[in-house]
Amino acid sequence: ILDIAPVNAGHLLIVPRTEVRHLAELPAADLGELGPLLARATACVRQATGCAAVNLVLNDGQEAGQAVPHVHVHVIPRMID
Repeated sequence: ILDIAPVNAGHLLIVPRTEVRHLAELPAADLGELGPLLARATACVRQATGCAAVNLVLNDGQEAGQAVPHVHVHVIPRMID
């Protein structure tokens, strides 16, 4: 899904269907699907935006800046100034 407050145009969120607060709580099957999905999402964001690079960000816990108590990964396109 697109982020509600994007850092840059094309900023996506990858949200597993299993609702857990921390990455370590995700079932192994979900973790196994996450890697290939992130790779595809990163390639799509690069192609769609023409960005030079991509940040993958996962804030795992409130103290790490996690504002929503559900595992999600930000796919943030980074542009050259």
